[in-house]
Amino acid sequence: MRSGEIHAYPYDDFRGLLDGPSQMNLALQYRRAIDNRQMVLFVRDTDRKVFQSYSLALED
Repeated sequence: MRSGEIHAYPYDDFRGLLDGPSQMNLALQYRRAIDNRQMVLFVRDTDRKVFQSYSLALED
């Protein structure tokens, strides 16, 4: 992945990239997001080796 690029992954494809405990945490976060009308945004910084997920409210 080149610097400055943004890639989107479907949930199942992205979940498959994670280890077992991270998959379980993601599943919980995803379920909470659905229940609360939110979306989950995944951010991966390959240079700094940082991976974060954020739950964001959807507008009505």
